[in-house]
Amino acid sequence: MLYSRWRSIKIRSQLHERPLEPRWLNFGCFSKDVGLPPTSEHRLYLTDEEKGYTKDNLKWMTPREAFLQKIKDDNDVCKDATPE
Repeated sequence: MLYSRWRSIKIRSQLHERPLEPRWLNFGCFSKDVGLPPTSEHRLYLTDEEKGYTKDNLKWMTPREAFLQKIKDDNDVCKDATPE
């Protein structure tokens, strides 16, 4: 399961032109850095869509947690926006 996620991240980093942690070209390094998912429901999500695939920018979350985080992030952007 973790191996297929690693392969997907490598492909997505190329398709979306996002940097990939150089160590993560090696599955063993990727596995050591991200660990196993807490449950079978957890997926790896980017915490900042503008940044690449690095240890500090990936987080294990359930789809529900990711959805709620997206809503929170969108609301934070609206709060920070200045009216024109």
